[in-house]
Amino acid sequence: MDELFAKTDRTLTHLGEACLYGLLRVPVTEESILKERGRVIATFQHKQQAREDTQLELRKLGKRSDLRLHHLHDDMEEQKTALRTVCRLLACLTVFASGVALVSLRPEAALIIAPLLIINGLLSQWIRGMILSHMNRLLYLGAAVSCGAGIGRIDEPALRTYTDKIAGLARTLAPIERKTRFFRLTVSASSELADLVFECVNAFFLKEALAYFKLLELMNAQRGAVMELLLSIGELDALQSIASFREGLPFYTEPVFAAPGGMLELADGCHPVLDEAIPNSISVDKNSVVITGANMSGKSTFLRTVAVNALMAQSVYTCYAASYKAPFFVILSCMRVSDALSESKSLYFAEAEQLLAMVRAADGNTPVLCVIDEPLSGTNGPERVSAALEILRYLACHRALVVAATHDMDVALGLLDEYQAYHFNDPFLGANEADRYRIRVGLDYDSNALLLLEKRIMVFQSLTETNYGFSVAHRLKNLVGLNGALGDGCRKLGG
Repeated sequence: MDELFAKTDRTLTHLGEACLYGLLRVPVTEESILKERGRVIATFQHKQQAREDTQLELRKLGKRSDLRLHHLHDDMEEQKTALRTVCRLLACLTVFASGVALVSLRPEAALIIAPLLIINGLLSQWIRGMILSHMNRLLYLGAAVSCGAGIGRIDEPALRTYTDKIAGLARTLAPIERKTRFFRLTVSASSELADLVFECVNAFFLKEALAYFKLLELMNAQRGAVMELLLSIGELDALQSIASFREGLPFYTEPVFAAPGGMLELADGCHPVLDEAIPNSISVDKNSVVITGANMSGKSTFLRTVAVNALMAQSVYTCYAASYKAPFFVILSCMRVSDALSESKSLYFAEAEQLLAMVRAADGNTPVLCVIDEPLSGTNGPERVSAALEILRYLACHRALVVAATHDMDVALGLLDEYQAYHFNDPFLGANEADRYRIRVGLDYDSNALLLLEKRIMVFQSLTETNYGFSVAHRLKNLVGLNGALGDGCRKLGG
């Protein structure tokens, strides 16, 4: 998923980057939401002026590597009521003392002003340190409001649902943007005499501290509008990023969502992370799918292709395929499972947890797409076969469409009543170029594990020229011949 995000990320703002990351990980099941996303993506593809105007405004906002927007919510919660009250009292006292000193012109007024100058100066410096830790987020929020105002001025009817909404939010939050201008001035202060005077006045009357507390107060009062503005700008940026991603693909399609059921049709599906992906097609009607084949023949890549296209269909309304048709799914996978030493979880336990999540989801109301690679590979053969058979049968008999890959012919043969069988040919053993990494109907098995290991041992032998290396390679050659005979027998049983 991180590779997929990197491949699709052409965002121009930190908001868009975060929003795209979230979109790819939260598939939705409402077609109206997805069609609206698709409409906006298509607008960016085909309306050059609208795309360039939007990108210009987004580029002004830009990205900051040191920005953490999830802390913005904490900023809005951080009111510091007692400290704000103290600052207000001291500021009022300072104004009153300064007024008395100017009117009376008596030296005794310095006895009041001097302590206030020291107290306010120290307090101002302490609060400034606190403000600086939030400064980047506050300035970015002000820039986001300005960006929203710019986007609101874009005259494109197809984007009106976004531009009108963002423009309204920007007008609501304009007081926040005006307050952040003050902090922009303090950040850009230099050693010029006028700037030094400005700094002294700020410290003496606690203007910076009072402006900060007022800004927090405004942000807290408009918390909903703030988050809605940030999300709207981020989503618009994410959608223009997907439009750019679409234009870089050799081909793509918008998904067609069918009524709930076991059907899935994927024509010439590819994995978007692969630069030279080989298209594969599959049509599943009610029955689930079990896939066999040799090592490195394409089974796991095909599983990921199905899962990623289903996920992209339900998130960014885009599939890297000639066509895609399926119902809305809850998408779950059990692939590349690893143990967790810190949690005292073995590989088998981690696999069991993911399969249990699939079993529970299959009892729900929404169909589940379960993508499983080598089920229960973390335990011994006899128990693995019997447990995998029962779990896969249970899923297939409930609201789950399973696409599973296995090397266990006992598992594949035991599922032929509930599952459609497919296979991949060994790409290293005389397969035609047209058949390499192509899915084929039926059950087949060409194990190449020992052959691959033999090649590695032969390399080892050539490097070391030891009797041990020669002995291991010779034994593996004998095993390769025995394994080929077993494969022929399995094919006859499968037929």
